[in-house]
Amino acid sequence: MSSYPYLNVWLQCLLQLAPPRGLVHIGAGGDARQYPFASMPRLLAVEADAQQHARLNAQLHNHACCQVMQAVVAGQPGTADFYTLSQSLESGLCAPAALQALWPNIKALRAETLPAITLQTLLEQTPDGAAAYNWAVIDCLPADELLKGAGELIHRWDVLVVRALKDAPIPTNTAVQGTSLPALREQLAAFGLEFVAMEEENHPKMVRALFVRNPTQQIAKDKAELTAARDAQTKRATESQSALTALQTQHDSLAQEKSKLIADSADLAKARDQLGIQKESEAKAKAEALAQRDAETKAKTEAIAQRDAEAKAKSEAIAQRDALAKDKAALTTARDEQAKLATERQTGLTALQTQQDRLHQEKVKLIADSEELERARDQLGMQKEAEVKARVEAISQRDAEAKAKAEALAQRDVEVKARAEVNAQRDAETKAKTDAINQRDAEAKAKIDAIAQRDALANDKAALTAARDEQAKLAAERQTALATQQKDSGSNLQRLQQLEADNQEYAARQHMLQEELIKAEAQIDLIKDLLLREPGL
Repeated sequence: MSSYPYLNVWLQCLLQLAPPRGLVHIGAGGDARQYPFASMPRLLAVEADAQQHARLNAQLHNHACCQVMQAVVAGQPGTADFYTLSQSLESGLCAPAALQALWPNIKALRAETLPAITLQTLLEQTPDGAAAYNWAVIDCLPADELLKGAGELIHRWDVLVVRALKDAPIPTNTAVQGTSLPALREQLAAFGLEFVAMEEENHPKMVRALFVRNPTQQIAKDKAELTAARDAQTKRATESQSALTALQTQHDSLAQEKSKLIADSADLAKARDQLGIQKESEAKAKAEALAQRDAETKAKTEAIAQRDAEAKAKSEAIAQRDALAKDKAALTTARDEQAKLATERQTGLTALQTQQDRLHQEKVKLIADSEELERARDQLGMQKEAEVKARVEAISQRDAEAKAKAEALAQRDVEVKARAEVNAQRDAETKAKTDAINQRDAEAKAKIDAIAQRDALANDKAALTAARDEQAKLAAERQTALATQQKDSGSNLQRLQQLEADNQEYAARQHMLQEELIKAEAQIDLIKDLLLREPGL
């Protein structure tokens, strides 16, 4: 920023106090000759206008770590209206009507709807990532919209230069309300960036404002965040311990229930075995009773048959048939009873087997739940140790950064004090030289020479003023011709480009004349001051 020496002094100091990792410059092609950051370790220069992008690319092609991009940066992704204006430095997202309070005769040469990208997305897509840039320059309007598109990335910036209106605009001009310096100060204060200095542009209502991150506030904020994180971690650890205790209690209860179920299962198995043995004994006894009864019946039948073998053969046959029928019925009853007992036994065995299978499944589930609880407890312990270790490392790193920033502030105070001593010594030497000149040139010759020099400078000032007015008139004529030629196309394109180049050259010459005029006015003021110190004038 060769046109902004006051800001350059601040930036030179900030190179030591807040060393840049990288710089992102939005609207860098406005005036490539004034580009101030060619010595940055990492540079991302962004320009939307095609011609200015080409000129910027040619200007920075020798930079070792520079990336030049052509993109329209806006507050929202999607598309945006880009205006190419008669004042080339004001080309951007602002319509001409929003800038007429600054430039009454400004006009739109071309309006295009182009793809737009936010500043946050742009930086995240770079090869180095958004964390590689801690300095930023927004050299276009409206700055507030571009800052909204940066999101939380502003928390990572240490130094920010913004182009803004010096004062709040009139109430009716709400289109540029957010570009004023008071509004930007309020917006950036929420991100910890404090307003430090500003320097006016050629237009007295436009300024370049410098914002710097306050390390004291940053350290206090980091400390508060670490304290909150530590409290949250302690709360989570307490809750985890409570949950672990509850899980352990639940595990013990489940283990007791498991033991009780295993004991019940053993009792049921024992009862099932005893029931089977009892049923087998009863069946065996009934079978022996039937066999004994059959033997007795057979013996009785043989005795009756032997005793009544002759006369009562028919009666014995009938009796034998009746006895056999009776025995058959008794055997049938015994067989049915035995089948019923077998069916009851099988049903009992099936029920016991089903209950045993269910108990086995519950046992497997309890074992799996116990193993899962053990794993969860181990994971909670490992997570707790890792988080505690990470917080300790973060606190150590923050303390180291705070110590480094404190040392940098102390070094800055020493440099400021040394600079003040140098300025005081220089003022003393200047005063001594002035006294010597006043004593040596107390005669009328010095007064006459000073008056003659003042008249000569006044003539020079008048000539420079006339030259500046002539250049301004010529630039206005060139601008009018450029606007007229813009309507033509085809064969007039080459002439239009030549007129634009001439217009920029005249603007540069006008700027040089303005600087010479300012120097002349300063010399005249100095001569006036010297003359007023002489007695009799």
